[in-house]
Amino acid sequence: SALERQQDVLARIDRHHPTAWRERLVVMSDLTGTLTELRDAGRAEALAKETLRLQTERLGPDHPDLISTLRRLAAAQLRDQRPREALANLEHAFDLQRKLIGPEGADSATLVQMARSLVATQRSLGLYDEALAFARQTLELARELEGPQGLLGATMLNALGVLHTTVGEQRAAGDFYLRAAIELDAVVGPHHPSTLRALRNHASSWQARVEVEGGTARPGYRRATDLLLETEAAAARTGLDPTLLADIANDFVWHSRGIEDRRMALDLAQRAVDVSERANWEALQSLGRAQAASGQPAQALQTNLEALTFADALPSRALQEATVDVFHALGRSGEVEQFLNDLIARRIEARGEDDWSVAIGHLGLARWAEDHGSPPGAEAHYRETIRVFRAAARPDNFRLLVARSEFGAFLLARGRIDEAEDHIRSAFDEMLGRLYVPRQHQVEITENMIALHRARGRTTAAASLSARLDTWRRTPVHSAWN
Repeated sequence: SALERQQDVLARIDRHHPTAWRERLVVMSDLTGTLTELRDAGRAEALAKETLRLQTERLGPDHPDLISTLRRLAAAQLRDQRPREALANLEHAFDLQRKLIGPEGADSATLVQMARSLVATQRSLGLYDEALAFARQTLELARELEGPQGLLGATMLNALGVLHTTVGEQRAAGDFYLRAAIELDAVVGPHHPSTLRALRNHASSWQARVEVEGGTARPGYRRATDLLLETEAAAARTGLDPTLLADIANDFVWHSRGIEDRRMALDLAQRAVDVSERANWEALQSLGRAQAASGQPAQALQTNLEALTFADALPSRALQEATVDVFHALGRSGEVEQFLNDLIARRIEARGEDDWSVAIGHLGLARWAEDHGSPPGAEAHYRETIRVFRAAARPDNFRLLVARSEFGAFLLARGRIDEAEDHIRSAFDEMLGRLYVPRQHQVEITENMIALHRARGRTTAAASLSARLDTWRRTPVHSAWN
């Protein structure tokens, strides 16, 4: 294997050529990438840090060789669910890459990859102001390097669309997606996967927009559907991209207007599975979603369980919850507990007992136990959820706040108001103090705080927060609590 070969070369260099430090650094960097691909994030990170230390010591802090090591270090940290540390290394790498830009221009492909990773990481942390500022600055840089049209500029236009979508500004998002699609059409061609994805994003923004604005939903949805079909047709002419097909299938499920749309979703998702060169768990997840939406829960369960056999799918919260829903739809709720226990055991074996995905499994068990009349079991699993989230060194993960608020609501329903207040208030206060909690969970955490106020007899505070929530629900996500 590549891992064994690289380890053997490194051992021979250490044994026979101890002064050949340049060759050693090259092999160490390659070995870091291999370990990351093999999901051995701990060893990859340790080796990347050692490589970085030696490179800085031997070559200097601004040497171009540091860029690939910083990117591999960030990849290992992202694999280990530590985006804040990864972000710092991605920013350092991007700054070094910018310093390499000379009169002849820059390596646009490398800048595109780095900028895309950096924006995605900022977005995952909810750092929207920073992400928007970076995307705009990089767009200006792209115009200086590429002129009025280019791959980096188009990538940043699409990134700005994604960011505006995330914060609920669909009109602005649609404009950015359309500009990106037009520019990509000119730069890489109308049927390039990047062009098709921008077109798909533009269609999705139309769907979300008509659902929010109402009234004119049918014409807007028709336009979105036409764009999606055009995207799928173009993909069919140029070689089907299974991930893109799966995304479009998901669009038809989430924005379904009837049987015709659900059939389209099924067809697209099945084709995504069929055209994958190797088994693709995300395509399977999309197929399971379409089958469930089309009234085929038995097939959906089989598809979801097949998707969960893939290591990369194992930690998926969405796949876990979708599978639980299908068990319920089949009238097999009694099997959910065993399914979740088995899933937790597999996650512990693959990722360790203090991994965040284990906490997600316990949260599912807590909800199941509460729904099935087992308060002691529910409380035990809620407490284990919170413990594992904390042990996973991810206190900034919004799901810890969701779990604490949900546990508080569980305690409140049982008259344990003092204990409930500790969890509900802490979750609410931390939510207000952070940049990102998904809108749905902001509503849930706020509603639990309103219920706590009422249980305490604080009617004025409850009424005030309820009014604030009603106003906030009509406000764009980005400025909701500001």
